[in-house]
Amino acid sequence: MESSSKSSNRMIGIDVARAIALLGMVWVNYKLKLDSSDRGLDGLVWLLYRFEGRSAALFVVLAGVGISLRSRRALEDPAAHAAFERSALLKRASILFVVGLLNLHMWEWDILHCYGVYLAFAALLLTVRSSRLVATGVGIVLVSVVLQFVFNYETSLPLWTPMGMIADMFFNGVHPFFSWGAFLVLGMWLGRMDLREHETCRRVLILGLLAATLGETVDTLAGRGLLGLSKETAAWLSAWPRPPRPGYIVAAGGTALAIIALCVSFFRERSEKKWVVALGATGQLAFTLYIVHIIAILIPLQHGLLKNASLAVTVLYGSAFFVVAVAGSVWWRRRFAYGPIEGLIRQITGRTTPAPWGGEPLAK
Repeated sequence: MESSSKSSNRMIGIDVARAIALLGMVWVNYKLKLDSSDRGLDGLVWLLYRFEGRSAALFVVLAGVGISLRSRRALEDPAAHAAFERSALLKRASILFVVGLLNLHMWEWDILHCYGVYLAFAALLLTVRSSRLVATGVGIVLVSVVLQFVFNYETSLPLWTPMGMIADMFFNGVHPFFSWGAFLVLGMWLGRMDLREHETCRRVLILGLLAATLGETVDTLAGRGLLGLSKETAAWLSAWPRPPRPGYIVAAGGTALAIIALCVSFFRERSEKKWVVALGATGQLAFTLYIVHIIAILIPLQHGLLKNASLAVTVLYGSAFFVVAVAGSVWWRRRFAYGPIEGLIRQITGRTTPAPWGGEPLAK
Protein backbone atom coordinates (compact mmCIF):
# COMPACT_ATOMS: atom_id res chain seq x y z
CA MET A 1 0.00 0.00 0.00
CA GLU A 2 1.36 3.41 -0.93
CA SER A 3 0.34 6.88 -0.04
CA SER A 4 -1.08 9.21 -2.63
CA SER A 5 -0.21 12.22 -0.50
CA LYS A 6 2.79 13.20 -2.57
CA SER A 7 0.97 13.11 -5.84
CA SER A 8 -1.99 14.98 -4.41
CA ASN A 9 0.24 17.45 -2.54
CA ARG A 10 -1.75 16.70 0.60
CA MET A 11 -0.16 17.10 4.04
CA ILE A 12 -0.69 13.69 5.57
CA GLY A 13 0.23 15.07 9.00
CA ILE A 14 -3.09 16.94 9.04
CA ASP A 15 -4.95 13.68 8.42
CA VAL A 16 -2.96 11.87 11.11
CA ALA A 17 -3.74 14.66 13.59
CA ARG A 18 -7.41 14.14 12.75
CA ALA A 19 -7.03 10.42 13.47
CA ILE A 20 -5.43 11.21 16.83
CA ALA A 21 -8.34 13.52 17.63
CA LEU A 22 -10.74 10.72 16.72
CA LEU A 23 -9.07 8.29 19.13
CA GLY A 24 -9.15 10.79 21.98
CA MET A 25 -12.78 11.63 21.25
CA VAL A 26 -13.76 7.94 21.25
CA TRP A 27 -12.11 7.35 24.62
CA VAL A 28 -13.72 10.42 26.20
CA ASN A 29 -17.20 9.84 24.76
CA TYR A 30 -17.23 6.17 25.70
CA LYS A 31 -16.10 7.02 29.23
CA LEU A 32 -18.94 9.54 29.56
CA LYS A 33 -21.56 7.29 27.97
CA LEU A 34 -20.67 4.33 30.19
CA ASP A 35 -20.30 6.58 33.25
CA SER A 36 -17.05 4.85 34.12
CA SER A 37 -15.06 7.91 35.21
CA ASP A 38 -14.69 6.70 38.83
CA ARG A 39 -13.59 3.19 38.02
CA GLY A 40 -10.31 1.87 36.71
CA LEU A 41 -6.65 2.71 37.10
CA ASP A 42 -5.60 6.13 38.36
CA GLY A 43 -3.37 6.55 35.33
CA LEU A 44 -6.31 6.11 32.96
CA VAL A 45 -8.42 8.55 34.97
CA TRP A 46 -5.63 11.12 34.72
CA LEU A 47 -5.14 10.48 30.99
CA LEU A 48 -8.80 10.78 30.04
CA TYR A 49 -9.21 13.84 32.24
CA ARG A 50 -6.51 15.49 30.13
CA PHE A 51 -8.21 14.39 26.90
CA GLU A 52 -11.61 15.79 27.84
CA GLY A 53 -12.35 18.87 25.79
CA ARG A 54 -8.99 18.65 24.01
CA SER A 55 -9.82 16.12 21.30
CA ALA A 56 -12.97 17.95 20.18
CA ALA A 57 -11.09 21.26 20.23
CA LEU A 58 -8.39 19.70 18.04
CA PHE A 59 -11.11 18.61 15.61
CA VAL A 60 -12.47 22.16 15.38
CA VAL A 61 -9.02 23.69 14.89
CA LEU A 62 -8.37 21.15 12.13
CA ALA A 63 -11.67 22.10 10.53
CA GLY A 64 -10.46 25.69 10.41
CA VAL A 65 -7.15 24.59 8.88
CA GLY A 66 -9.06 22.65 6.23
CA ILE A 67 -11.21 25.65 5.38
CA SER A 68 -8.16 27.83 4.76
CA LEU A 69 -6.41 25.16 2.72
CA ARG A 70 -9.47 24.57 0.54
CA SER A 71 -10.30 28.24 0.08
CA ARG A 72 -6.81 29.60 -0.58
CA ARG A 73 -7.91 30.64 -4.08
CA ALA A 74 -10.55 32.92 -2.55
CA LEU A 75 -7.92 34.75 -0.52
CA GLU A 76 -5.55 35.09 -3.46
CA ASP A 77 -8.19 36.17 -5.99
CA PRO A 78 -11.47 37.09 -4.24
CA ALA A 79 -13.17 38.39 -7.37
CA ALA A 80 -12.79 35.07 -9.19
CA HIS A 81 -13.19 32.51 -6.41
CA ALA A 82 -14.69 33.98 -3.23
CA ALA A 83 -18.33 33.52 -4.27
CA PHE A 84 -17.89 29.83 -5.13
CA GLU A 85 -15.89 29.05 -1.98
CA ARG A 86 -18.37 30.88 0.23
CA SER A 87 -21.31 29.10 -1.38
CA ALA A 88 -19.61 25.70 -1.01
CA LEU A 89 -18.90 26.42 2.66
CA LEU A 90 -22.47 27.50 3.37
CA LYS A 91 -23.79 24.34 1.70
CA ARG A 92 -21.42 22.26 3.82
CA ALA A 93 -22.59 24.12 6.92
CA SER A 94 -26.24 23.43 6.08
CA ILE A 95 -25.62 19.70 5.58
CA LEU A 96 -23.73 19.34 8.85
CA PHE A 97 -26.35 21.36 10.73
CA VAL A 98 -29.20 19.17 9.52
CA VAL A 99 -27.30 15.92 10.08
CA GLY A 100 -26.34 17.16 13.52
CA LEU A 101 -29.94 17.94 14.47
CA LEU A 102 -30.90 14.41 13.46
CA ASN A 103 -27.97 13.00 15.40
CA LEU A 104 -29.05 14.91 18.51
CA HIS A 105 -32.00 12.53 18.81
CA MET A 106 -29.63 9.70 19.67
CA TRP A 107 -26.46 11.47 20.84
CA GLU A 108 -26.81 14.36 23.28
CA TRP A 109 -23.19 15.50 22.78
CA ASP A 110 -23.48 16.01 19.02
CA ILE A 111 -20.99 18.47 17.58
CA LEU A 112 -22.08 18.42 13.93
CA HIS A 113 -24.91 20.94 14.32
CA CYS A 114 -22.38 23.23 16.02
CA TYR A 115 -20.04 22.70 13.07
CA GLY A 116 -22.84 24.04 10.92
CA VAL A 117 -22.80 27.27 12.92
CA TYR A 118 -18.99 27.46 12.90
CA LEU A 119 -18.75 26.99 9.13
CA ALA A 120 -21.49 29.48 8.36
CA PHE A 121 -19.56 32.06 10.37
CA ALA A 122 -16.31 31.06 8.65
CA ALA A 123 -17.90 31.87 5.29
CA LEU A 124 -17.86 35.52 6.37
CA LEU A 125 -14.14 35.40 7.10
CA LEU A 126 -12.75 33.77 3.95
CA THR A 127 -11.12 36.91 2.60
CA VAL A 128 -10.34 38.93 5.74
CA ARG A 129 -6.73 39.59 6.73
CA SER A 130 -5.03 37.25 9.18
CA SER A 131 -4.74 40.03 11.75
CA ARG A 132 -8.52 40.39 11.70
CA LEU A 133 -8.87 36.64 12.17
CA VAL A 134 -6.85 36.93 15.37
CA ALA A 135 -8.95 39.88 16.52
CA THR A 136 -12.13 37.94 15.72
CA GLY A 137 -10.99 34.96 17.80
CA VAL A 138 -10.22 37.21 20.76
CA GLY A 139 -13.58 38.91 20.32
CA ILE A 140 -15.42 35.58 20.43
CA VAL A 141 -13.76 34.73 23.74
CA LEU A 142 -14.54 38.18 25.18
CA VAL A 143 -18.20 37.87 24.19
CA SER A 144 -18.26 34.48 25.91
CA VAL A 145 -16.89 36.06 29.09
CA VAL A 146 -19.58 38.77 28.99
CA LEU A 147 -22.34 36.21 28.43
CA GLN A 148 -21.14 34.13 31.38
CA PHE A 149 -21.12 37.24 33.57
CA VAL A 150 -24.63 38.27 32.51
CA PHE A 151 -26.37 34.87 32.28
CA ASN A 152 -26.28 31.75 34.39
CA TYR A 153 -24.35 29.07 32.52
CA GLU A 154 -26.06 26.33 34.53
CA THR A 155 -29.53 27.36 33.39
CA SER A 156 -31.09 24.50 31.46
CA LEU A 157 -33.68 25.23 28.78
CA PRO A 158 -35.64 22.62 26.81
CA LEU A 159 -33.43 21.85 23.82
CA TRP A 160 -36.20 21.55 21.23
CA THR A 161 -37.45 25.10 21.70
CA PRO A 162 -36.16 28.21 19.89
CA MET A 163 -34.49 29.66 22.99
CA GLY A 164 -33.18 26.28 24.08
CA MET A 165 -31.58 25.67 20.70
CA ILE A 166 -30.04 29.16 20.61
CA ALA A 167 -28.63 28.71 24.12
CA ASP A 168 -27.24 25.28 23.18
CA MET A 169 -25.48 26.51 20.05
CA PHE A 170 -24.18 29.84 21.32
CA PHE A 171 -23.88 29.83 25.09
CA ASN A 172 -24.19 26.80 27.34
CA GLY A 173 -24.25 23.74 25.11
CA VAL A 174 -21.44 21.19 24.96
CA HIS A 175 -19.69 23.08 22.13
CA PRO A 176 -21.13 26.62 22.11
CA PHE A 177 -20.01 29.07 19.45
CA PHE A 178 -18.94 31.41 22.24
CA SER A 179 -16.10 30.38 22.95
CA TRP A 180 -15.60 27.32 20.68
CA GLY A 181 -15.78 29.47 17.56
CA ALA A 182 -12.34 30.76 18.56
CA PHE A 183 -10.89 27.32 17.84
CA LEU A 184 -12.19 27.45 14.27
CA VAL A 185 -10.76 30.93 13.74
CA LEU A 186 -7.45 29.75 15.21
CA GLY A 187 -7.43 26.93 12.66
CA MET A 188 -8.19 29.30 9.79
CA TRP A 189 -5.26 31.47 10.89
CA LEU A 190 -2.99 28.43 11.10
CA GLY A 191 -4.13 27.12 7.70
CA ARG A 192 -2.90 30.29 6.03
CA MET A 193 0.67 29.55 7.11
CA ASP A 194 3.05 27.50 5.04
CA LEU A 195 3.17 24.45 7.27
CA ARG A 196 5.45 22.69 4.78
CA GLU A 197 8.25 24.96 5.99
CA HIS A 198 10.18 23.46 8.89
CA GLU A 199 10.73 26.83 10.56
CA THR A 200 7.00 27.62 10.46
CA CYS A 201 6.16 24.31 12.13
CA ARG A 202 8.82 24.93 14.76
CA ARG A 203 7.37 28.34 15.64
CA VAL A 204 3.83 26.97 15.79
CA LEU A 205 5.02 24.12 18.01
CA ILE A 206 6.75 26.50 20.41
CA LEU A 207 3.71 28.79 20.51
CA GLY A 208 1.41 25.83 21.16
CA LEU A 209 3.57 24.36 23.90
CA LEU A 210 3.89 27.73 25.62
CA ALA A 211 0.13 28.34 25.50
CA ALA A 212 -0.74 24.82 26.68
CA THR A 213 1.82 24.96 29.50
CA LEU A 214 0.65 28.41 30.56
CA GLY A 215 -2.99 27.39 30.60
CA GLU A 216 -2.42 24.17 32.54
CA THR A 217 0.06 25.74 34.99
CA VAL A 218 -2.14 28.71 35.83
CA ASP A 219 -5.11 26.37 36.23
CA THR A 220 -3.17 24.16 38.66
CA LEU A 221 -1.77 27.07 40.69
CA ALA A 222 -5.12 28.85 40.88
CA GLY A 223 -6.99 25.66 41.76
CA ARG A 224 -4.62 24.99 44.67
CA GLY A 225 -4.95 28.54 45.96
CA LEU A 226 -1.30 29.38 45.29
CA LEU A 227 -2.08 32.59 43.42
CA GLY A 228 -3.98 34.17 46.29
CA LEU A 229 -7.16 34.52 44.24
CA SER A 230 -10.71 34.07 45.36
CA LYS A 231 -12.51 30.89 44.34
CA GLU A 232 -14.66 32.84 41.89
CA THR A 233 -11.68 34.54 40.24
CA ALA A 234 -9.68 31.31 40.08
CA ALA A 235 -12.59 29.64 38.24
CA TRP A 236 -12.03 31.97 35.28
CA LEU A 237 -8.53 30.55 34.90
CA SER A 238 -9.75 26.96 34.80
CA ALA A 239 -8.60 24.77 31.91
CA TRP A 240 -11.70 22.57 32.26
CA PRO A 241 -14.01 22.74 29.21
CA ARG A 242 -17.30 23.36 31.04
CA PRO A 243 -17.88 26.22 31.12
CA PRO A 244 -15.38 27.11 28.37
CA ARG A 245 -13.50 30.00 29.94
CA PRO A 246 -10.33 31.78 28.75
CA GLY A 247 -8.03 29.38 30.62
CA TYR A 248 -9.53 26.46 28.72
CA ILE A 249 -9.32 28.21 25.35
CA VAL A 250 -5.62 28.97 25.88
CA ALA A 251 -4.77 25.45 27.09
CA ALA A 252 -6.82 23.53 24.51
CA GLY A 253 -5.89 25.86 21.66
CA GLY A 254 -2.21 25.53 22.53
CA THR A 255 -2.49 21.75 22.71
CA ALA A 256 -4.11 21.67 19.27
CA LEU A 257 -1.39 23.86 17.74
CA ALA A 258 1.35 21.69 19.24
CA ILE A 259 -0.20 18.42 18.04
CA ILE A 260 -0.77 19.72 14.50
CA ALA A 261 2.76 21.11 14.23
CA LEU A 262 4.25 17.87 15.54
CA CYS A 263 2.20 15.73 13.17
CA VAL A 264 2.95 17.82 10.09
CA SER A 265 6.65 17.92 10.90
CA PHE A 266 7.10 14.31 12.04
CA PHE A 267 5.10 12.64 9.28
CA ARG A 268 6.41 14.80 6.42
CA GLU A 269 9.21 12.35 5.63
CA ARG A 270 7.23 9.27 6.65
CA SER A 271 4.22 9.68 4.38
CA GLU A 272 4.95 6.48 2.49
CA LYS A 273 5.05 4.20 5.53
CA LYS A 274 2.09 1.83 5.70
CA TRP A 275 1.08 2.68 9.26
CA VAL A 276 1.19 6.40 8.49
CA VAL A 277 -0.95 5.92 5.38
CA ALA A 278 -3.40 3.89 7.48
CA LEU A 279 -3.71 6.65 10.07
CA GLY A 280 -4.03 9.25 7.30
CA ALA A 281 -6.85 7.28 5.69
CA THR A 282 -8.60 7.17 9.08
CA GLY A 283 -8.35 10.93 9.43
CA GLN A 284 -9.78 11.40 5.95
CA LEU A 285 -12.93 9.49 7.00
CA ALA A 286 -13.33 11.33 10.30
CA PHE A 287 -16.89 12.57 9.73
CA THR A 288 -18.12 9.12 8.73
CA LEU A 289 -16.32 7.53 11.68
CA TYR A 290 -17.83 10.10 14.03
CA ILE A 291 -21.28 8.72 13.23
CA VAL A 292 -20.04 5.12 13.29
CA HIS A 293 -18.46 5.48 16.74
CA ILE A 294 -21.83 6.54 18.12
CA ILE A 295 -23.56 3.50 16.66
CA ALA A 296 -20.74 1.28 17.95
CA ILE A 297 -21.48 2.22 21.57
CA LEU A 298 -25.27 2.56 21.42
CA ILE A 299 -25.90 -0.91 19.98
CA PRO A 300 -24.18 -2.86 22.78
CA LEU A 301 -25.83 -0.63 25.37
CA GLN A 302 -29.23 -1.42 23.84
CA HIS A 303 -28.47 -5.11 24.42
CA GLY A 304 -27.35 -4.63 28.00
CA LEU A 305 -23.65 -4.97 27.23
CA LEU A 306 -20.83 -2.83 28.65
CA LYS A 307 -23.07 -1.38 31.36
CA ASN A 308 -21.10 -0.73 34.56
CA ALA A 309 -17.87 -1.45 32.68
CA SER A 310 -14.65 -0.39 34.36
CA LEU A 311 -12.63 2.44 32.88
CA ALA A 312 -10.03 -0.07 31.71
CA VAL A 313 -12.69 -2.02 29.78
CA THR A 314 -14.04 1.24 28.36
CA VAL A 315 -10.61 2.25 27.06
CA LEU A 316 -10.02 -1.23 25.64
CA TYR A 317 -13.36 -1.15 23.81
CA GLY A 318 -12.64 2.32 22.46
CA SER A 319 -9.18 1.21 21.36
CA ALA A 320 -10.63 -1.87 19.66
CA PHE A 321 -13.09 0.36 17.80
CA PHE A 322 -10.21 2.56 16.65
CA VAL A 323 -8.23 -0.42 15.37
CA VAL A 324 -11.26 -1.62 13.40
CA ALA A 325 -11.81 1.94 12.16
CA VAL A 326 -8.23 2.13 10.87
CA ALA A 327 -8.53 -1.20 9.07
CA GLY A 328 -11.91 -0.26 7.63
CA SER A 329 -10.61 3.13 6.49
CA VAL A 330 -7.72 1.53 4.61
CA TRP A 331 -10.11 -0.96 2.98
CA TRP A 332 -12.43 1.86 1.94
CA ARG A 333 -9.73 4.22 0.71
CA ARG A 334 -8.20 1.50 -1.44
CA ARG A 335 -11.46 1.54 -3.38
CA PHE A 336 -12.81 5.07 -3.06
CA ALA A 337 -11.33 8.55 -2.82
CA TYR A 338 -13.69 9.80 -0.10
CA GLY A 339 -15.65 8.41 2.80
CA PRO A 340 -19.44 7.97 2.42
CA ILE A 341 -20.39 11.20 4.18
CA GLU A 342 -17.31 13.11 2.99
CA GLY A 343 -17.97 12.18 -0.64
CA LEU A 344 -21.64 13.11 -0.46
CA ILE A 345 -20.77 16.50 1.02
CA ARG A 346 -18.19 17.14 -1.69
CA GLN A 347 -20.68 16.40 -4.45
CA ILE A 348 -23.44 18.53 -2.95
CA THR A 349 -21.09 21.46 -2.42
CA GLY A 350 -19.87 21.25 -6.02
CA ARG A 351 -16.29 20.31 -5.18
CA THR A 352 -16.32 17.14 -7.25
CA THR A 353 -18.12 16.38 -10.49
CA PRO A 354 -17.82 12.56 -10.58
CA ALA A 355 -19.92 10.28 -8.40
CA PRO A 356 -19.46 10.99 -4.68
CA TRP A 357 -16.89 8.26 -4.17
CA GLY A 358 -15.05 8.63 -7.46
CA GLY A 359 -11.50 9.86 -7.82
CA GLU A 360 -8.18 8.33 -6.91
CA PRO A 361 -8.15 5.69 -4.16
CA LEU A 362 -5.07 4.55 -2.28
CA ALA A 363 -2.78 2.30 -4.27
CA LYS A 364 -2.80 -1.32 -3.14
